[in-house]
This record gives sequence, C-alpha cells and structure tokens, in this order.
Amino acid sequence: MKRLTTAIIPFLGLFLTFTSCKNEGGGSKISNIFKSEVIDIGALNDKISIDSFQNLTAILGKDSTSSFDDLKKLYTVKSSKWFDKLGLTENAKELVKQISLSRAEGLNPLDYHFSFLDSVVKNIENVSSQDLQKADYMMSHAFVQFSKDLLYGKVKPLEIDENWQNVNDTAWSIDSIIGLVNEKPIGTILNELRPTHPWYKKFRETSTKLEELNKYRISKSELPENLVEGDSSIKVRALRSILSKVADTSLDKTKMVWDYEAISALMGYQKKYGIAPTGQFDSATVASLTQESSETVKQLGLNMERMRWLQKDFMEEFIWVNIPQMEVSYFEEDSVTFNMRAVVGRLSRKTPTLDSKLSNIVFNPPWYVPPTIMKQEILPGIQRRGGSYLARRGLVARDRRGRKINPSRINAKNYKRYSISQNPGRNSALGSVKFNFPNKEAIFLHDTNHRGDFGRKYRAFSSGCIRVHHPKDFASFILRDTTYNEDGIEKVIKRKQTKSVKVKRDVGVHIVYLTNAVDSAGNVVKVKDVYKWDRKLAARL
Repeated sequence: MKRLTTAIIPFLGLFLTFTSCKNEGGGSKISNIFKSEVIDIGALNDKISIDSFQNLTAILGKDSTSSFDDLKKLYTVKSSKWFDKLGLTENAKELVKQISLSRAEGLNPLDYHFSFLDSVVKNIENVSSQDLQKADYMMSHAFVQFSKDLLYGKVKPLEIDENWQNVNDTAWSIDSIIGLVNEKPIGTILNELRPTHPWYKKFRETSTKLEELNKYRISKSELPENLVEGDSSIKVRALRSILSKVADTSLDKTKMVWDYEAISALMGYQKKYGIAPTGQFDSATVASLTQESSETVKQLGLNMERMRWLQKDFMEEFIWVNIPQMEVSYFEEDSVTFNMRAVVGRLSRKTPTLDSKLSNIVFNPPWYVPPTIMKQEILPGIQRRGGSYLARRGLVARDRRGRKINPSRINAKNYKRYSISQNPGRNSALGSVKFNFPNKEAIFLHDTNHRGDFGRKYRAFSSGCIRVHHPKDFASFILRDTTYNEDGIEKVIKRKQTKSVKVKRDVGVHIVYLTNAVDSAGNVVKVKDVYKWDRKLAARL
C-alpha cells in the first residue's frame, strides 16, 4: 500500500499543476490536452506578421481611418489578439457577447462588425486564414470603437444642443487601453468604461430585461380570463410556460393548473419588472405581458447616451437636478437621502444643463433681475406703466453707483447701464433661501413666492433657475453639521437681514436632462420630454 501511495502522489501533483493553470483560450491545460486544434494559428500569425496594415482600409472601410494608428499600436507584437489554436480566446468571446448586447445600451451592434464576427464565431472551424485575419482586425477595431463609445458616447452633445454644458471628465487613449488589456479581462475593462452613476446601471438592467421579455410577448386573447387559484386550462399551461422563462423561476411549465406556485411566479415577474406584486392580472401586468416595449428600450438608450456625456467621477455627495423629472435629489454614496419637487425653466427660458459645486446658502436673498428678464419683461412693463410697474412688484432701479433712479430713464438702448433689484421679503421672487453655485448662466436653486406650482404635475414655469419645494428643510439638511438647524434658520429669516453661509461640505451640483428617471421605489420611469430633445438625438443614433 505504501508503494502505491508513493506512486500516486507525483501523478496527483502533476494533475493539480495542470488544472490550476490557464491558457489564452480559457479552460485548464489538462482539459486542453484532449482538445484538437480548431484553427491554424501559425498561418494566421504569419499573415498578421508580414502585413504592413495597408489593407486595413479595404477591410474596415474608409470611415475607420481615424482608428488605424490605434490599431497599429495594438499590433506592435504582430500576432493575433483574439484567436489561439482552440479558436476564440475568452476575451474575444466576451467582446462579441458584449457587442451583441449593446442594443440594450442604445448602441447598434452592426456598428462594431457584429454580423461578420458572429458568423465567424458560429463557423470557426471552417473559416479560412484570410477571413480569420479579417476577423482579427475587425475585432480589434470593434474593441477600440466600442470602448470609446462606452466612455464618451457615440454622438457629440453639442451637435444636439449647442448649450449643453455637462462635461465628460475622462480621457481615452490607446496606450491606456493596451495597458488595461494586459492587466484585466475585457469584460472588466468595458464595465469600468461605463458611466458610474447608479441610474445608468438601472437603465441598462431594465433595458436588457425588456429586450429579453420582447421574445415572449403574448396576445391578450392568449391570457385566461378572470383567473383564480385552482383554474385549469390549456391557456394556463401556456401562461405557466411564459412565466417559467421570464420570472427567474423553476415553475413546472407542463401543468395546466393555476396554483400557488404559479401565483408566486407571477408575483416574482411583477417584482422583476417594477409592477406592484399583487399576484393578480391587473392592467399594468397585462400591459407588460402583451405590449411591445421597443419604444421604451429606445428611450432608455437615448438616456444612457446622455449619461455617457456626463462626468464619470462624482463627489461622494452631490445635488442632482433632472430637468424633465422636475425634481431635486441629494445623493450620498449612490443613495438618495433627500428629494423634493422643483419648478424648472419654461420652453422660452430653458434651464441649462451644467456641472458645478455648491458654494453658499443665502438667507433673505435680494434679487437682481438678470439682463434677459430685464429686456424681455421689465422694459415692456416700464413702457406700458412707467414707474408703477416696478413699484407694484417691489422692484427698485439703480444706476452703476447704486443710486435709485426714475425707471422712465431706462430704455432698450441703455438698460445695461442700470440694475433692477428686489429687496428681501415675503413677496420676493427668491423667497427666503437661495443656493449658490458658480456657473456662467447665473443659475441657482431658490425658494419662491409662487408655491402653488409645486402641486402641479407639469412644473416648467420658471425663467431658468430652479425653484425648490422645501428650501428651509434642504438648507438645514445641507448645513446639518453646523449651528444652522431648523430653529437657527428660522431665527435668521425672521431678522429679515441677508445672511450668506458658506457650505463647508464638498457638494457637487449636476443639472441634467434625462427623460427616464429612477423613482423613490427604485423603479425606472418615463418622464415628459419637456424641451422635445429626444427626437433630435434619436435621429443621430
């Protein structure tokens, strides 16, 4: 027995050595010993080795010339990047898989040579060395372009909106990509290039689920009517079959009875797709099972493209104003810790998108009329009613030295020489609180004397700045580490004197435009395209 044990141990050690090592094509070395070669990797590497890359235009097309220098850097070592003797490497398989799923992110797989690459994957044993070389180059070009598009977006935002001011703070370079490829799997690299904001992940997950669900749509006529526990029919069996595929359940799809397991599967389906888990076929559930969701997927794609235009690294705490949603949210470590309704700019005075940092909070703020409002509203009012127009609104006109003047002196030619302001008070347009952050548009968050608008569903009524529903509570929340609690803020406001308080916390401010949002329950919802920007972007994608 001792001799047998002695003989087995070296063999066992050799076996463990083989099974613990990986090769380029994936799988263990011991398993690959028994695999036959799928392609002639030597012939492929020879073709790449002697190629001067002059034929890249013929392979990839003239529109790809901007990527040629990047591709040449990828092939510094002139051998295949995506194939080995066993066929596709694990990186290649993952890349083709991610490209195939890119439609769920608002991208088009065909932009990354998917048709050709998919045909190579499915027929790998019969592909010529010439087509393998073509596939290798196409795979490299697809990886370069796909990585750029995930990082920056496919469309340049200023081509859609000349006033777009959100800025992507990242930088793509082929050198950094090559470095990453040498360190990490392709799947990890691509995921790290995607936006980090939690909404992007939610949008992508929802879009992927809807794309999958579209494969199993059924008509209303196929749904059993007035279904209750214990019912049995062929339609119930068909419904169980659908639920077994879309509800992440092991439900028996051969049974014809609507039993407890089937009801539980329906509730699981409802939870998965953001529907109240009632276990009943309510209108929302019937619509989800029967209505094509391609338009919803397309809209989610538009908003994921917009999110790729945003900066990648957010502060640990930031204010998030989604214009179409007409809400203000405060994020801390990817979770919303404060949320309230907002009033945003009307169509003629759109609120701009921008990035900034909260600087101070002003209590009892005076209001200085911006030049645009001065020209478009105040001047016509003065021309109609003279000085009484300002007096009725608590407005005061001053010259550059701060001296009060007769408003009749102001006209369309000289109005830039004067300022018009409103003193703090109950009827002030800015209310009792103002939240400042530097930006060239002079945009800020503020209280208002028109509080009735917060009760409306549609709230695009402002002149560009953002009116907030609970300004005092929000100020107290932001200043929670200071002496300015709720009582302290009320005392300051009652004094009716202007008081500016510096915000010591690092708080980012991001005003964005997304026609999908995530509600308080964590569900992805559609919101009104208030500025009608979706159609223009859809045409470019």
